[in-house]
Amino acid sequence: LSCFAVYLFMYSARSKAAAVSKERERLSHEMHDTLAQSFAGVSYHLQGLRQLVRDGETFEGSLLEELDVAYEIVAGTHREASAIIAALHPSAHKDGDLLTLIERAVSNLLETHGPKINVQRLGDARPLPPGIADVLFRVALEAVANVLRHSKATAVDLSMKFSSTDVTLTIHDNGVGFLPDPGSLGFGLQTMQKRCSSVRAQLAIDSAPGCGTSITVTAHHRRRNLLFGGRFRHE
Repeated sequence: LSCFAVYLFMYSARSKAAAVSKERERLSHEMHDTLAQSFAGVSYHLQGLRQLVRDGETFEGSLLEELDVAYEIVAGTHREASAIIAALHPSAHKDGDLLTLIERAVSNLLETHGPKINVQRLGDARPLPPGIADVLFRVALEAVANVLRHSKATAVDLSMKFSSTDVTLTIHDNGVGFLPDPGSLGFGLQTMQKRCSSVRAQLAIDSAPGCGTSITVTAHHRRRNLLFGGRFRHE
């Protein structure tokens, strides 16, 4: 029995170390992709500016428009990267759970502009696996970014519901809404789907023209290990 206990301890330690290493690698790739996309966008618009100046056949409005787009790309990426880095820092977890971190990051994303944020927690907050916490965090930021770009909303409701096995995050806005088409989702919604699939979470999009939009993510954060015939079964 003691040998079996030692084996279980070593197996658990190796699994945790592997999970941490994999999570760090995944986060580094995501940060790289976010910054690479931003720099590519800025480069594209700067090339456009350069061509407009070379041609000498442009109006001041065209130059300002290209500059505005480049500025928004840089400013938006800076806000998102700052929010992610701040949330991943160990000190960020000393006085708040995931919903608190999301609220801080969203407030930073909105700065002094944008809709009012309302936050609600249902159930007792509990620690979440890093992968699930990161997905919920990134989906929340992406959803709020979409609100700023498209919805014309005046209020956004963030709620997180905890149960013994599940956690559900809902982002609802009172904006213009849209007609969801599973066959032709925008880039932001596709990214959300991929993130949720990576941790086997369920993503639901509820929207209609004039009725606002709700994004809901439900993830299983706890599994029970049952021993049957010397093997573990996960539920």
